[in-house]
Amino acid sequence: MNPRAEFILASALLAALLQLAVFMALAVLWWNLDPASTFRRALTWLPSPLFAAGVSAWFTSRLHRRALDRGGFKPFGLAWRTVLLAMLLYPACVAGWLLLTALADQRWAENPATLQQTWKIMPTLVMYPAIFAVLLGTAPALLFEYFVARRYLRRGAGKSKSAP
Repeated sequence: MNPRAEFILASALLAALLQLAVFMALAVLWWNLDPASTFRRALTWLPSPLFAAGVSAWFTSRLHRRALDRGGFKPFGLAWRTVLLAMLLYPACVAGWLLLTALADQRWAENPATLQQTWKIMPTLVMYPAIFAVLLGTAPALLFEYFVARRYLRRGAGKSKSAP
């Protein structure tokens, strides 16, 4: 697998695992919910961090390629840009996933919620995951993303193709 694809995949999987861990910890320890049902509920929200982190890693790896003429990014700079962009994209991804599941609910559910009901609760369902992601996920994501970015840069992504 080439370094860029590995960087994008590792960043997306890292974001999904972090969300899963934070969701499980909050649900089991704070809200005293059943771990089995909480795990199933957490899995339904995984496309949001996967997409946000995957797109941000793709975009920052493209930025890194463009910045190679100026020396490229250091591992922390690449990790910081990736996490920052993922945190900015995350609320939009949650909203998109919520709309997609609401449309699927309209299509296949026996007693679907109306789109007006979904639209009414959407700000709450977007705001709370975004707040929890920023408060509980930024530091761990930056820490782990640093090692992903360092591996990406060491595997040759920082080298110019014209170099001998």
